[in-house]
Amino acid sequence: GVASAAKSAQHVLQQQIEEAREAKAALNRAKLEEGQKLKSEFAAERAQLEALRDKMVKDMEKKGYNPRYLSEIRSVDIEKLQNR
Repeated sequence: GVASAAKSAQHVLQQQIEEAREAKAALNRAKLEEGQKLKSEFAAERAQLEALRDKMVKDMEKKGYNPRYLSEIRSVDIEKLQNR
């Protein structure tokens, strides 16, 4: 009858709402994971760049470059460079 059809339609609607909620939650989780991944890639890249900078400074010290010039290179803020 009409009552059972209404109950069935309500059940279908409730199921769709639940599925939509689950899909949204999954999307949010994926977004958070992506954010974390980017953050750690960013940190790894920064560490690589800092290591490269330190190696350059050491090599230049060995070659007798002016220490004042080297302190400028040492003070380069890699995090600021990354955020450009």
